[in-house]
Amino acid sequence: MSTHRTLLSILKTVEYSQTLSDVADRLFISQPYISKLLKESEQEHHVTLVTRTKPIELTDAGITMINGLQAIVDEENRLNESLMSHVDRGQQPIHVAVTDPFLSDIVTDGLARYYAAHPNQPINIKLLNDVPVGKQIETKNIDILVGKRLLDTHFKHIHVPDKELCFFISSHCKGYDPDKLYRDFEYDSVKALNTHSYIGFAGYDAFQRYVDLSFKKEDVTLTTAMTVPTAADALRAVNNIPSSATVTTLYTAEKVFPERNFNLMPLPVTLLSLASTINYRDTADDAFVNIAQYIKQLLQTHDHSLMV
Repeated sequence: MSTHRTLLSILKTVEYSQTLSDVADRLFISQPYISKLLKESEQEHHVTLVTRTKPIELTDAGITMINGLQAIVDEENRLNESLMSHVDRGQQPIHVAVTDPFLSDIVTDGLARYYAAHPNQPINIKLLNDVPVGKQIETKNIDILVGKRLLDTHFKHIHVPDKELCFFISSHCKGYDPDKLYRDFEYDSVKALNTHSYIGFAGYDAFQRYVDLSFKKEDVTLTTAMTVPTAADALRAVNNIPSSATVTTLYTAEKVFPERNFNLMPLPVTLLSLASTINYRDTADDAFVNIAQYIKQLLQTHDHSLMV
């Protein structure tokens, strides 16, 4: 996302935030980056855009900046839409990106079946697991994004039900019960994370930050012993590392351990949950809409596995 689009999102979010930290949490952007961008813009135009007292407020110059940036963004959108009408897609692939670490397998497996039924529509799928907290996703080469909600006005949105996450308990862990799939949630298990090693997902900065902050509110400081490329890899690591833990979903756990030799402890949604969105490019191209709707149906089919 361009700098002026990011600044527009920040200024709009100021209107319903108390502090710059609130803005950072809402946008999944680091506070230092927000402060830097505001300062640079204020110095460039010799104005104050946001008062830094609590609650933060837009100045008159800030409101003027919002109106100006919105006009620029709207004009860019109209230009891009006009250009898209001249594009002959033909055999052009549709570019699908996934930021949700628990949905990549579902999307990949499902779109493989979609392509088998629609062999004239090439599809490129990529996993965006390296987007830093302080950066917005570059959408130029993305037609559909599953995971993080995009603020880019080029995209429409389909909400996906929140996923309730679980602690993964391997068959090697103390207390594992082979006669059960689920164990009742216990806050003592959360506190035990202070003495356990946490296995995280490499590159998922925003998700890892959310997990860290969520447990910190429960007086738990996660010690990340290892980061691995995927949620499936995290389960394999926990299965091999004593006194380690990670969060997962039933679908992911069943993919790695189809014999179900594990326990899951569902986490309260007030402690940790994961919201995802299907974002698709807002054009007249039916192919984008068809695949976005297919992904929606695909995820609804897996609700029984994702919503435990």
